[in-house]
Parts: sequence; structure tokens; C-alpha cells
Amino acid sequence: MARIEGNRRADIEDYLKRRGVKSFTYAANLSPSAADQDRSLQNQARLGDPLQDDLVDQYVTALKNRDSFPPLLCWTQPDGMLQLMDGNHRLAAYITLGRAVDAYIIDCSPDVRVRITMEANTRHGRPLSFEDKIHHALYMVDNDVSVAQAAAMFQLETKDLRKEVNKVNADRRAVDSEIPGIVWERMPYHMRTRLNALAVNEVFREVAVLASEAGWNLGELNKFITTVNKTKSVEEQLRIVSDARADAQEAIAARATVGNGLGRPKSVQGPRSRIRMVTGQLKTLSVEMMLAAIPAGERGAYIDDIDHAIKKMTEIRDGLRDGSIPDSAGHS
Repeated sequence: MARIEGNRRADIEDYLKRRGVKSFTYAANLSPSAADQDRSLQNQARLGDPLQDDLVDQYVTALKNRDSFPPLLCWTQPDGMLQLMDGNHRLAAYITLGRAVDAYIIDCSPDVRVRITMEANTRHGRPLSFEDKIHHALYMVDNDVSVAQAAAMFQLETKDLRKEVNKVNADRRAVDSEIPGIVWERMPYHMRTRLNALAVNEVFREVAVLASEAGWNLGELNKFITTVNKTKSVEEQLRIVSDARADAQEAIAARATVGNGLGRPKSVQGPRSRIRMVTGQLKTLSVEMMLAAIPAGERGAYIDDIDHAIKKMTEIRDGLRDGSIPDSAGHS
């Protein structure tokens, strides 16, 4: 292996240049205390069990036998401490023996840091778990790498990463919108991510709270979001939410009595929703349907019901038209 001075490595320096590192400094005989070991372990590619004790023991034995190891790869934190991108096991061995370390102190962008960390773990034969890959792919997306590029970088399906991105974005919007924690936590993740279709945080918040308090399912939420997004006016969107909340008061009250609001009682419709449902169903009726469904001997009773319904619907129509309540209303 090509050597430069001290423990500098030509192959490592070539690798750093290929990876787009802006600049780096080789530092020999550093005290292990210069490294922030806790943060280095938190930042490393594997989320769970970042250190393997048996591997550290092997490195300690090798150092005692005068074997040499490549320099650590690290960057300087704002507090001046060094954070490792590669070499946590080696650092632990050096700390165990109280020996000085050599390191490359690297100046690079956050996405390059993650890439170097991930590739170092691959070289050392410790593959990343699915959770590890998702964690670091999300970091890349946060640093302006596209979802498709980040997925490819960590051998993930684009759809899996996009789902996680949507979940994270929804959770961040919930915090930004100051949605109460209990409201957000009792909503399934697929409903949370669906709320991302609402562009304005104020509308996002009001719909989230309403859906959670009223106990909507995904189908109900989807339908409502479609209705809200038909208008681009924020004022109109909030009016639609307000009307829906007025309709849902019975459902909200019923839900609040079940398990401190965490249960899901049978759906209770408000007056506006009932009106829309009834008028919608009436539009689907036809003479052919009724004749086919009702035996001749039973039609008289249905005719009486229809006459009564016609009278009621006429009263409602006339009342809506001129804003008055007929004397016969409520005395059926």
C-alpha cells in the first residue's frame, strides 16, 4: 500500500478527492479525547449496537502486536470536537490502550459525510439494516438529494423511501402547525401522510384536528380533502372545514365519551351531511327500480310514505328558498 508521510495513505486521499471532499488535513498523534465518541457513535451508519465488543478486542490485540491501522476519518464539529465518519472501533481500541491516533480531518458537505460513512461500513463488511438505510436516506433528502437518488444510493425501493419522506414531512408539519400531540398520535400514519395534500398549514391543522376528533376513516378523509382542494381560496377552504365541523358535532360529542376520545363510535352524521345523503339517494331512485323492488300488494304503504316525503321535501325546499319555517314543520 502506498504511503506518504507518517501514517498518511495515498489510497485514502485519492478516495476523498473522488468523493468530492473540499479539503482535508492529516493530523498525527492526536489524543483520543479530541474525538467526541458519543456523537460519533450516534452519527455512524448503524443505528443499533454501533460497537461490537469482540471487534474492539481484536483491534486491541492487533495494536498490542504492533499492527497499524488506517487513519480515522472525521470532521470538526462547531464546538471544536472531532466527529468520526469512519473508525469508531479503532478509536475504542486506542482509548482502551490510551494511545494517540492519526486522522484525516475533512471539510465536506453533509451529504458527502453520510456517503463516506455508509461506504466505510460496506467496506468493513457490516451491512446496514433497512432502518439504517432509511435513516440516512432521509438525511440525504434533507440535504437536497432527490428521493430517487437517495433511494438508489442506499439500495432502497423509491416507493418505500417516498412513504417515509411523506411521514416525516407530515410529522414536521404537525409540529409547525402546533397540532396537539394526542390528536396527532391517535391518527394512523397513512391518514397523516394523506394530509400533506393540503398545501396551507392552517388548513392542514384544522382538517387534522377535525378528522381526529370526529373519528374519520381514510375514505372519509380522502373525500373531504378532495372537496377542500377544489377551491384554491384559503378562506373558502377554512369555511368548508367550519361547515364540516358543525356537521360533525354529534360525532365529536359521542366520540369524546368513549375512552376519553380515543375510541371510535359508530359514525354520527350532522344535519348537512344527512341532507346531502338523502338528496343524493333520491336522485338514484326511478320508477323502474321501485316497480322491480316492491311487490304489487305492498305498494300502497310505499305510496303513502312517498306522499309524506314529498310534502316534507316541499316544505324544506320552500323554507330554504324564502328563509321561512312553515307552520306545519316539525308536526309530522
